[in-house]
Amino acid sequence: MRHRPLPKPAFTLIELLVVIAIIALLIGILLPAIGAARESAKRAACLSGQRQFATAAATYFNDFSEFIPAYSWRKGRTPSEFSDLQSPNDDGQAAIFQATDIIRRRTYLAEMPPPPNRLPHREFTHLVLIDYMTLNLPEPIVACPSDRQRQQWQQDPTDRSNVPSGGQWQQFFDWWWFSSTYQVVPASWAPDIGNPPVRTVDQFLSDHNWFNGAPVDQLGRRRLNQVAFPSQKAYMFEFYDFHSHRPGAFYAYDQAQIALQFFDGSVRVYKSDTINPGFRPNAPRNPNPTLMRYNPQAFEPPPLILGFHQLPGRVRWTRGGLRGIDVSGAEVYTGQPRD
Repeated sequence: MRHRPLPKPAFTLIELLVVIAIIALLIGILLPAIGAARESAKRAACLSGQRQFATAAATYFNDFSEFIPAYSWRKGRTPSEFSDLQSPNDDGQAAIFQATDIIRRRTYLAEMPPPPNRLPHREFTHLVLIDYMTLNLPEPIVACPSDRQRQQWQQDPTDRSNVPSGGQWQQFFDWWWFSSTYQVVPASWAPDIGNPPVRTVDQFLSDHNWFNGAPVDQLGRRRLNQVAFPSQKAYMFEFYDFHSHRPGAFYAYDQAQIALQFFDGSVRVYKSDTINPGFRPNAPRNPNPTLMRYNPQAFEPPPLILGFHQLPGRVRWTRGGLRGIDVSGAEVYTGQPRD
């Protein structure tokens, strides 16, 4: 007699579809959790970088008679080892020479030219701290791990795919390799309130990336003892929120959640609409805040709101400057009408 082999067990089509559906469901459940964990790790790394800056700033205060980190070279002779950076015509050019000197010494770019007609205070004051920390450039802590554009620039400084058109941007592009996700507040290097006819630095209303100037001999002279509320006044802030918004959000939008580094050395995250709106440095009695248009360049996150709109300056333009309050308290009095 012949014995027929028993059939091998197999899935039916319905069973196979059920297994596939279960796997797909599990993937759908796990992927957001994995993504959230990854983003949480990037936020932790971001905060860690700012805390390193805070530690360096605290040491800088002690070593330099409570001067706040800023460009300190003045017109005349500078301590640069590079002959072309030794005789600035004014304090503005001295700051440019100091920034160039830092980049040349902290990189292999010994021929890096000074930027044309551009003060480095707004975008590049962090270089002063990098130099004080004796770190080489590019330095990972200056860019948030979620700031993909700056991460790309650090990996490939020749990448010009997102360089805005226009001669001034093209000339200045090599410097963007060293730019940071974080910026220091203008009051840390410029006077709080303008006194006519001398004005302090303030916002160019049509573009968030531009300031109206101030006499260059007023810049880089602020001290820590001028800060009235060190646990409530921010020194450094995230310029973009890359953690709660994709592909990012400018800090001044109400929805943005940004990390603030305070003058007491603490680093905390706040939703932007909980930060005081700020003031106009050259019109301190005006009750309204500085307003600015977010006009992003190719390398910046898109606007959260389409069409023309203006945003409050908030932490960048704290009412009262260094003597003001950003969080956990009402704005200080600078002559504005009271309720």
